[in-house]
Amino acid sequence: MRWSVILLAALVAACAATKLEAPNLHVVNMEMLESSSFFTQRVKVRVHVQNPNDIELPIKGVNATLYLQGEKFATGVSAEPFTVPAFGEGSLTCWSMRAWRAH
Repeated sequence: MRWSVILLAALVAACAATKLEAPNLHVVNMEMLESSSFFTQRVKVRVHVQNPNDIELPIKGVNATLYLQGEKFATGVSAEPFTVPAFGEGSLTCWSMRAWRAH
């Protein structure tokens, strides 16, 4: 019985230790690309990432939606893998496309 309690306590501690906080993301640069057209604008977005966790975050890729004043502005992806160190910072570039539409 005593080992069961110790094992249960160890499992609970392990689960609590693996709870991750979401990283903080900040747009640091946006650049309109020349391949844009009247109906579709291509935008290169540079994003700064801060990791508030005590373990590194290996990122395989990103699927992102950018909102501007509460409105969906652009969607994009990045297949560029990177790792954000524990309690550290990094950056990534997303290639976004925004379909132009009249309201």
